Amino acid sequence: MSVHATDDSGLRVDANLTIVVGVVNEPPRELELVGEGVVENAPAGTVVGSLVAAGDPEGDGAVGFALVDPNAGFALMGDTLVTTAPLDHEAAAEREVALRVRDAGGAEVVLTVVVQVRDRNEPPDALTLSAVPFAESGAAGSEVARIVGGADPDSGDVARLEIWSLVAGGRDASAAVAVEGQRIITTRPFDSETEAAPMLTVAVVDRSGLERVARVALVLLPVNEAPVALTATNLTVTRASTATTRSAGPCQTSDRRALAEPSPPRRRRRSGSRRPPNSSCGGASSCSTTATTMPSATC
Repeated sequence: MSVHATDDSGLRVDANLTIVVGVVNEPPRELELVGEGVVENAPAGTVVGSLVAAGDPEGDGAVGFALVDPNAGFALMGDTLVTTAPLDHEAAAEREVALRVRDAGGAEVVLTVVVQVRDRNEPPDALTLSAVPFAESGAAGSEVARIVGGADPDSGDVARLEIWSLVAGGRDASAAVAVEGQRIITTRPFDSETEAAPMLTVAVVDRSGLERVARVALVLLPVNEAPVALTATNLTVTRASTATTRSAGPCQTSDRRALAEPSPPRRRRRSGSRRPPNSSCGGASSCSTTATTMPSATC
């Protein structure tokens, strides 16, 4: 470089100057993650990609990497980035990882790479059923169970609830219940005598066919009911000390009734005649009424 100086009288002097620029080691300016990212829910230790530093003015490249936050869900194996826990795409589709990069001259810089967390179809969340006691002979629409869980974690995917089976009294009664929101309701009355111990199986299924299944024993409460109508036919009663009653009805009765045997009708006495002794009345002039007690009758 040439410079000159001039005073007030116009005198001038010229000189050549040499500027020496010192070399300062600079760290790399770029950091690249080479790889396709990681699929969500992959196990710990899954390889994410390899780290490559670029843009080092001295051209000596990076010789070391270190995580700024060792609890960010990643770890280093040399220049390879791996996971330390499963990642969730729905929680974050991308993860930024800050690393400290050091070159051969000891210069350091913090650079960031972005990890892509790829989505995959997941089954619905766990499904739980809780029984709600209901009375037999109740109207359709009675609640018999409540549903908890079963949501689909995948964005935009909606799982559907299905009645897989309902076994009651050893028979299939699946048509007797239906899904209404997060409830299971009846579509008809139940009978505790013929549909005892109902066992319900419900599934939640996503659009890809992945499913969760839950089972619960329903609580069917018996209700005191009036007896079935009784019809008695062919009733026969004898005047002896015992009587036989026959009936087509399906029950028994313990009622005891007294049947009165009437005295024989009196005949008008003719004048001048005597009535012979009544042998059945022990010679008495008239017979008294005799009561015969009926034993228990069977219908």
